[in-house]
Amino acid sequence: MANIKWTDEHKNRVTELGKQGLSSSKIAQKLFDEFGVNLSRRTVSRYLSTGHTSSRYDKLKNNTSKVKDVKRGTEIVINKDGSTTSSTTMQMTEDQAKDPEFVLRAHGFNPDDWDIVSARNNFWQQNSVENGLIDLYQSKITVKPKVDNELTPQDIAKLFKKDIIPYKVKQTSHNAHNLVVPLPDMHFGLH
Repeated sequence: MANIKWTDEHKNRVTELGKQGLSSSKIAQKLFDEFGVNLSRRTVSRYLSTGHTSSRYDKLKNNTSKVKDVKRGTEIVINKDGSTTSSTTMQMTEDQAKDPEFVLRAHGFNPDDWDIVSARNNFWQQNSVENGLIDLYQSKITVKPKVDNELTPQDIAKLFKKDIIPYKVKQTSHNAHNLVVPLPDMHFGLH
């Protein structure tokens, strides 16, 4: 089969017939009847699924190995040590960049399940022909899953508090000549 130059008219017609629910074979036959263009069912199917007319697109698509969300500009790398590194572009304020919960959520991580190991947020400005000076933002974080058996400061405080029994001193003398010995801030743990 000869290499056929797709025109906008061909592409629009294929899209229109595809929306009507016709199969790739029937669309190819209709294009031959209407325009005298001899396209294979496979070529029509490829255009409907990818929006590309060349089989070279499939080869280029298969060579990529990074996990990217092209719409958001996100790249996620899973490291050998179990941590995950996420790089993305987003708009945020300086205060939001300092908020670990906001940064985790912006990268798509649940703050209840992940801890930030490191974070780097960059802000810069660039001239744009259409909009003049624009702000650009990039955020890169490395996170690790939270471990349930990890002790938090609250857990440690509970461990110390559980064995403390309050001691009440009974006053034995009501005399005016009592000796008072103040013992402030003795650092005897939590009391």
